[in-house]
Amino acid sequence: MGPRVVFRFQAFADRFSLRAGQPLTPKLAAGILIAQAGSLQGLEGRVTIIPFINKVDNTAQDAAARDLALLILRNGNFPVRKVLFAAFFVGGSIPSPLPGNR
Repeated sequence: MGPRVVFRFQAFADRFSLRAGQPLTPKLAAGILIAQAGSLQGLEGRVTIIPFINKVDNTAQDAAARDLALLILRNGNFPVRKVLFAAFFVGGSIPSPLPGNR
C-alpha cells in the first residue's frame, strides 16, 4: 500500500496507523472497512451492511476472500448479516453468501 494505490495516502495512513509498503492483509482490510471511526460511523442500527468483495477472479483468491469475509462478519463494531464475494465479469455464477452469526 502507498500513494500510488490509495488516494491521499498520508491522511489515510495517519487515520489507520499504516506505513507505505505495508502489505494489505485480510485482517488489515477488514479493520479499515469496518472501523468504528470509518465511513459507517453514526449508521449503527439504521442500515443493513452487506459488503461485496469483488475481483475474486480465481480459486487462488478464495481463501483470502473468505478470511476477509469472516473477519468482517465477526467484527465488533457493526452488525453484518452476510458478505458476498465473486468476480462479476469472469463467467460463472455468484456464490451463495457467507451468512453471519447475528
